[in-house]
Amino acid sequence: MSCGLLRPVFWMFLYTALLLRYCLEKGLWLESADARVGAQAATNVMNSNSYWRDNLRLIGICLIVWFTCSYGFGVLLVDELNRIQFAGFKLGFWFAQQGSIYVFLVLIFFYAHRMASIDKKHDVDED
Repeated sequence: MSCGLLRPVFWMFLYTALLLRYCLEKGLWLESADARVGAQAATNVMNSNSYWRDNLRLIGICLIVWFTCSYGFGVLLVDELNRIQFAGFKLGFWFAQQGSIYVFLVLIFFYAHRMASIDKKHDVDED
């Protein structure tokens, strides 16, 4: 595999991971609570900060699983995985053609289920 294809994907993945980490540490998407606004506003900001931290952590986990299954197993490790047979096909070929799609569908349902529980935990659910 040529390094020309790996470099932009590596930098994109690294940039996304650093951006998620920076947002978690700094909380840039939130407005800070002034002392004159009161304790309730400060509590709301802390709850909002906790909600977004949980949300970004879940997104980061889903992105790592997605990247590993689609690009890692389907492109980078395809030669090693092709030594293993799965349902009559080489495992690397299966991940590149069908496995990553199945993983993506599972990730959609996993994200929806976990976001529902995070919404309930932070009392922002729709029900």
